[in-house]
Amino acid sequence: MSARDGAAGAVLLAAGRSSRAGTAKALATLAGEPLVVRAARTLAAAGCAPIVVVTAAPHAAAIERALCGTPLGYVRNPDPDRGMLSSARLGVAALGGTARRRPVVLSLVDHPHVAASTIAALLGALRGGAAAARPTYAGRGGHPIALSAPAVAALLQADEHGTLREALRAGGPTLDVPVDDPGVAEDLDTPEALAAAGVTPGRGG
Repeated sequence: MSARDGAAGAVLLAAGRSSRAGTAKALATLAGEPLVVRAARTLAAAGCAPIVVVTAAPHAAAIERALCGTPLGYVRNPDPDRGMLSSARLGVAALGGTARRRPVVLSLVDHPHVAASTIAALLGALRGGAAAARPTYAGRGGHPIALSAPAVAALLQADEHGTLREALRAGGPTLDVPVDDPGVAEDLDTPEALAAAGVTPGRGG
């Protein structure tokens, strides 16, 4: 796992228990491809490197097996119940020195239809001076979120008992970037939503 000159790093958050969805979302499949693999592939297609995947029990080993053979880094969150901020901080720290002094994309596994061009648009907004950027579709905010280097530093310094939203706010205002990509606003938190999106439940373990 190495950083390319000028590339943004990425943290793929896959440590959630997926209790509302009733299945391990990272291991659920779309067109036969696990969502975690699809998300990592999209980040790589957008030019992100390195990419760190944050996992947790009970699905960590299965997620890492699904990604076997891909040039990714991994870090396990020993207590994911602390919230998404804890996973984001672990992932950013695992990017390493030079990588975490660059922009970072925070991505979720349950937005499988997000296009690489959307991530490129967010990174373009950072180059234009935004502290952070999130995509919007039809007026709805979504994911992933791109952070400038100063916003990454603020996230690492944030109160560990706070929320990811509070940490992002401390890093400066987030710019909304309208995109023609309905995948950014997907909400795949229930079995019904997964089925409507064409996603097949996965096996944990």
